[in-house]
Amino acid sequence: MTEPLDQIQQTLEAHQGVQDWTLRETRQAGTQLYLIKSEPEAVRRTHTVRYDLIIYHDHDGGRGEAAISLHPGELSGLAVRLDEAVYLAGLTHNPPYTLPTPAPAYPEVESWDAAIGTPAAAAQVARDLAAEVRAALAGESDVRLSSMELSLESAEIALRTSTGVVATRRGTSAECELVVTSRDAAGAESEAHDLWTRRRAADLDLAARALRQAGYARDSLRATLPATGDAEIVLPAETMLPFFDAVAFRSSAGARYRDATPWQVGAPIAEHAAGGPFDRLDLASDATLPYGMETHAFDDQGVPAQHFVLIEDGRLQRYWAGQRYADYLGIAATGRVANWVLAPGPHAAADLRRPGNLPLIEVVTFSWLNPDDITGEFVGEIRLGYALTRDGRVPIKGGAVSGNVFAALMQAQFSRETVRLGNYDGPAVGRFHSLSVAG
Repeated sequence: MTEPLDQIQQTLEAHQGVQDWTLRETRQAGTQLYLIKSEPEAVRRTHTVRYDLIIYHDHDGGRGEAAISLHPGELSGLAVRLDEAVYLAGLTHNPPYTLPTPAPAYPEVESWDAAIGTPAAAAQVARDLAAEVRAALAGESDVRLSSMELSLESAEIALRTSTGVVATRRGTSAECELVVTSRDAAGAESEAHDLWTRRRAADLDLAARALRQAGYARDSLRATLPATGDAEIVLPAETMLPFFDAVAFRSSAGARYRDATPWQVGAPIAEHAAGGPFDRLDLASDATLPYGMETHAFDDQGVPAQHFVLIEDGRLQRYWAGQRYADYLGIAATGRVANWVLAPGPHAAADLRRPGNLPLIEVVTFSWLNPDDITGEFVGEIRLGYALTRDGRVPIKGGAVSGNVFAALMQAQFSRETVRLGNYDGPAVGRFHSLSVAG
């Protein structure tokens, strides 16, 4: 036990207005490297300690909650902050609910990269990664590295709760933001921007990503607007990930409790449309996926990491739930959705990129894609894509793709080739048959 945790716990237990509580200590170390036009601008190290508390105050037959965040230098003011939090919690009145009790054991998960687990090691890895990017782009004509920001972090988290949970977990993360610029003979310029995160530094695959962005920057200079009309859309895995945000909302116990989702366990998530055959939609959540960004031994309340099937053959199998909404619906707590695991399809990725009767477009990056959580409707502006024709690939940009996430997932084909990204394990490519393009 660390002394600050003991001090905070004793203060929580002594406060008469606090009936339940969670206490989380996060010790984080980071190394950040910045490049401007391939030259190091700065290397910075950070060390932080933070205490996050949630207090639960029962009153008038209901329960309210409030959150507090503290740094070590603020612990002397904890008693005053607790009084304020109890007052705020007293302004809300939710039906009573419980906190998780200690698990017999928490699963062993892989979420730690020893290569960046210490500041000294992370600093050397950062320098090596910067050199890797510079070397990869050195031979690229008409392309330059405009900037690169690299953040390598390690965190150790200790959790305690009023119900007796005492557990620790740790994890690392490696995030890179890359901007590559291309310039043609006429002096026109175009940028390609990339931002991605992995648990392990080696999984950033920096050289390949830098070369890919170089190609995107060059292609963007000759891209034109797509044609307007119905089209079949190919999406690489990273590009279709925002679809699952809407799935997460509609499949939540919280949404079910508030009557904010029409989905029912055992029923299809959308109508089966004519024109198939389309592939089965089998989707699971896995908080134990090796080196997934959402991999953790337990959640912020102490619910153990789980793998659970969410959708099977297009039908909802269960609602995911933290402890509160599990209590309300009388179901088992799963913790929130973590890493997405999508079952692969039977198709070769090359076949999914083969033109058919309708125009076929592959969108490699959207400027923005934010499906509506409730309706599933979306419009995404094309930052860069390719019209896939029998004569080859033609770069396009601008215009927008629109449709409904749930209908699209039920009218899709998936590749048998798979990829593992930050919080995704599944088909490398999906082809969607129910979308429209506005050029």
